[in-house]
Amino acid sequence: MTKFNLTAAVIGTGYIGTQHLEALKMLVSKVIVCNADVEKGKAVAEKYGCRFYADYEEMFKQEKLDFVNICVPTPMHCKIALSALEHGINVLCEKPFTSTLEEAYLVTQKAKEKNLALMVAHCVRFSRKYEYLRRCIADGRFGKLLSLELYRDGPKPAWSTGGWLLDIEKSGGVVRDVHVHDTDIVKFLLGMPESVYTKGSALCCTTLFDYGDDKLVSATASWRNASSFPFSPGFEAAFENGVMKLHDNKFLLYTDNTVTEDPHLAEEFDSCMKHGNLVTNEIDYFCQCLAKGEKNDRCSADDICESFAISFAESESMKTNRIIKTSRGYQRLFTYSPGVIPMILL
Repeated sequence: MTKFNLTAAVIGTGYIGTQHLEALKMLVSKVIVCNADVEKGKAVAEKYGCRFYADYEEMFKQEKLDFVNICVPTPMHCKIALSALEHGINVLCEKPFTSTLEEAYLVTQKAKEKNLALMVAHCVRFSRKYEYLRRCIADGRFGKLLSLELYRDGPKPAWSTGGWLLDIEKSGGVVRDVHVHDTDIVKFLLGMPESVYTKGSALCCTTLFDYGDDKLVSATASWRNASSFPFSPGFEAAFENGVMKLHDNKFLLYTDNTVTEDPHLAEEFDSCMKHGNLVTNEIDYFCQCLAKGEKNDRCSADDICESFAISFAESESMKTNRIIKTSRGYQRLFTYSPGVIPMILL
């Protein structure tokens, strides 16, 4: 028995699209598959017992959808999202949100105009381990945060269709496709930094985040030139009275007298945060918001756009070898008129 009486569509049946399908089959009453690659799309639809469309516009016209999951290459996100919203369909869009800040602004404004739900799939916000870290920073249970180092490494993504992920003009490189997770988490945990300084290339990068105090905050991401290299996300957070470390999915809390494994298990979490898969967690949360008519407070489009803006500041810093201010004169993107996106971060 599924959890929500909702109809959802997945556009794109690659690696992440298939993860969305796996989650949706557990959560909603009806799932529809769409893919421009007819042969591949039909095979996936048949495997999951779903109706298939090759044309998303035709699907939008023919089906009564509660929401659509956009799981196609980044350059296609804006066009599909705008079309779905125009058809009155709520949108869950994979990260990176869009190819440009202006596109992100246009999609967000369209959702507001249509009074529809829009969420960007930043699944790390739905990890109980990162949520535990957030609570410890917020309530000071181990004292003040002294330093935070995050990392996210993996093999170079040779699997992407036509190699689009390795085309920096299309994907934004490792900064926009991988590093964006930890950039968003830094913003989620600590708010908007005063500035960022990023060094690196299309394949690897490190950012220093300045919060105007002596706290050291950094994040590193890489695509390694070895297909056997494992995907390795994690962090180390040092507090006045303890150190927290996540590495190879092993989560430890060190204090003077004890070492606690998986300290987050002593906490209570919403039911949508308790799946073993973060993609399932985020989709469960989005469905919960739709079913109950609740506001998306955990991963709003406005909030994600601010993280997205930091990501573009990181790219500018890497290109110019300069510290880029993110707080001086910073205003939300959404105070500006359509088509007028100022260089607010420079």
